[in-house]
Amino acid sequence: TDISQLQTEVEEAVQECRNAEEKAKKAITDAAMMAEELKKEQDTSAHLERMKKNMEQTIKDLQHRLDEAEQIAMKGGKKQVQKLEAR
Repeated sequence: TDISQLQTEVEEAVQECRNAEEKAKKAITDAAMMAEELKKEQDTSAHLERMKKNMEQTIKDLQHRLDEAEQIAMKGGKKQVQKLEAR
């Protein structure tokens, strides 16, 4: 019975080892999938950051053009007023 008890203990230990190995394989697979998802999210984030910077630059450019147009309009308006006053 000592031998059969030892055999049972060995079989249980082997089964525990197999279970642990399966868990480890699953953990490795999960970690690889998470790493892949993280990479995709980082790529998306970097892309959105580039788009944001481009949009900010576009806004600056448009604001500058608007300011210039307003200055030109104000100068033109003053000239019109001066012409009317001169009449």
